[in-house]
Formats: sequence, C-alpha cells, structure tokens
Amino acid sequence: MKNGPQDKPSMIRLTYISHKKDFVTDGDVKKLISDAAASNKKKDITGLLIISGKIFYQILEGEEKQVLDLFNKKLSHDKRYANIVLIKQGLISKREYSGWSMREVNLNDAITPSPIKNMLEELSTKVMEDAINKNALTAREVPKATAPEFYQTVDKVIFFSDIVSFSALSVNLEPHHIIDILNLYMNIVTTAIVENGGRVSKILGDGVMACFDSDQVVNAIKASLQILGDLQHIRDNSGHERAEKVLYTGIGLASGPVIEGNMGSEQNVDYTIIGDSVNLSSRLESMTRLKKESLIFSKEIGRCLGPEWDVVEMGKHIIKGKELPIELFSIRSPVTEKPATGIELEWEIAHHLQVGYKE
Repeated sequence: MKNGPQDKPSMIRLTYISHKKDFVTDGDVKKLISDAAASNKKKDITGLLIISGKIFYQILEGEEKQVLDLFNKKLSHDKRYANIVLIKQGLISKREYSGWSMREVNLNDAITPSPIKNMLEELSTKVMEDAINKNALTAREVPKATAPEFYQTVDKVIFFSDIVSFSALSVNLEPHHIIDILNLYMNIVTTAIVENGGRVSKILGDGVMACFDSDQVVNAIKASLQILGDLQHIRDNSGHERAEKVLYTGIGLASGPVIEGNMGSEQNVDYTIIGDSVNLSSRLESMTRLKKESLIFSKEIGRCLGPEWDVVEMGKHIIKGKELPIELFSIRSPVTEKPATGIELEWEIAHHLQVGYKE
C-alpha cells in the first residue's frame, strides 16, 4: 500500500559489516567519516559507526528510500570496502541515534581493551561465514525487492575450485563423513577467500565459485596457495586409514568482464556472476585433472604477477569453448604440485578409499 498524502515515509534501521581495503589510510578514514556525516545530515540519516582495525560495523537509520539508496547505490559499490555483508534490515517506529548524523566509536586507540577488539573481530568473521554458508546478502547484492533492477558489467578475477574425485568419496564414505569432509573443505576455501579480500559467489555441491576485484590478482593467488597449503597440512597429518589423507582440490583463475547481479524469478532471486571469464575459470580448474599442477590460471592473471612469483609457463592448450589454444600458467610451489596427474590421482583416491580407508 502506498503512503497517503498525510502518511509519513517508512523508517528503517539497517546494519552491516565491512572491511576497509589495505590502501585506505587513517587519514582517508577520517575524511570518509567527515564527508559521510555531512552528507547523511542533509538526508536525515543517523546512525553509529564502530571501527576496530580494518572492520567497520555500521548502523543506519532514516527514511527507507534514503537508507536503501545509500547502501545499495553507494556503499555497496565503494571500492574502499571489501566483504560488505548486510546483517539486518527492518522497519522502525523511532530512531535510537536521533542525536547524531553519524556517531563514530573508534576502538583502535591503545586504551580500548583488547577483548572488545577481539569480540568485534570474531563477530565479523562469524557473520562473513554465515553469509557464505547461507547464501546471505554479500557485497554488491541488494534486497530482493529491488533485485530485478540490479546488474552491471565489471572486471573481476574469477576463482573456481572443486574437490578431486568427489564421486569416489561419495560412493565410499558414509553420509555423515561426506558432510564432515565437505564442511572441512568449504571452511578452508571460504576462509581463505574472505581473508584475502574476495567474495564467495556460489557453493556448487563440492565446488566453490568466488570473485575478487580486478586489482586483486595477487590476493586471488594468495588465497589459492593458502587453500592448497591448508589441504596439504591436513593430508600430512591424517593417518593413512583416514579419507582426509586423499583430500585434494583443483583451482582455476581467470579475469575479465562479467555481468554481476541478482538473477532469477519472482519466487527465487539469487546473486550471481556470468561471462566468458567465469566459464574459463571453470575450464581451467578442469585442466588440473590432466596436469600435475593443482592451480592453473590464464595469461591475463600471469602478466599481473611480479618477478617475486615463480610463474610456470605450461604452453598452449585447447580449452573447451575457445576457438584457439590459450596459454596456461601455474606457480611453482610444493603446495601446487600433485604426486600424479589428475586422472592418475583420481584412481589412487578411489583405491585408497576402497582398500585403506576405515570409518
């Protein structure tokens, strides 16, 4: 029902968490707060901003349209922030922060007790994980009410990973152990992505699709190596009779323009990204099955890496969906090297589960 001539506009309170990017200085933060306070005052938006380290915890109150426009059209597209997660949004009858256009509480000073800082950091991490696991609103996603109107073309680094020979795990493990393996794997992958400034876009069975901003190529590489290192640690510390002993993954990275937005029907709207680079990252992940490298990326990714990275040229290969062969690359590292090609490794995994694995 629309507001009548005498009706007051609906008021809402919106709460979200975000992380500031590494390049944002303390001086930038002060100017950001000053500019936001002046702008919000004009729009009659009030609220609270708590800062601890890189974490921003913010509450916004005001007229519904003004607050949603600020969050959806400005804050969610601000490149100074990463991992923007909407925690809560709802109608209110009165403000809690009517006395301030935007009050700042900074926990970075030395007198702030460290337990308070740790609590906020743990809260932020928990919220990020919950948002990933439950497909909650993440950066640049908007409420379903406006979802059909939201889409844009942007440059992204696309990450795609998959468990090697998950079919063998599914056939040979009890259901509860399959879930344990998946939860272990997803926690490792999503934690590495979020910690390195990326955003999980989809969890697809035993696979994960994520994206990083176009200037975060190094972040995507670091996340990939972190994942592979964590899995290697698990394999090295699992007994031979455990299924975790053969928990491997393949990772593909590609970059380029994608369409991102909320897509679907009126009954089911979901945030997603589509485009050639999305398809390519998936194809490159599949190529890890034919090679001894667990990480394969495109030329566009490789040329963004400096001399400090031991980049391996893998030559040109025919990739499904591409008319011409494309150059493939990897990183020379103990964590990227597999004991066998993907196909041979899949056979070894199946053999291990059939012969050596014990519940």
